Amino acid sequence: MTEEFKKIENEQLEEAAGGSSVPNDYIHDLNNYVYRTVSVPAGTCLQMQKQPNGTFMNVMYNNGEQIFVHRNFWDEGYFLAYRNGIYGFVDARYVR
Repeated sequence: MTEEFKKIENEQLEEAAGGSSVPNDYIHDLNNYVYRTVSVPAGTCLQMQKQPNGTFMNVMYNNGEQIFVHRNFWDEGYFLAYRNGIYGFVDARYVR
């Protein structure tokens, strides 16, 4: 993979996680999102990230909490999630 392609791919991931000012596309259309349940070990939480395996954001989910994730968009084992106007990625291993 060339460096230029990686840069474009990273920019697209950043846009998917909220960088877009016009969320009227397939990725940001909330009609494409479904509720799932967070399943994390006791005493831990699932934290939203700016990109898969990336910087953590201030959005967290507790065990048993409902999470709103895109039904078809995921990357590197991470679902794209939405909460209170914020898009970000969450580790799919902890979403049922």
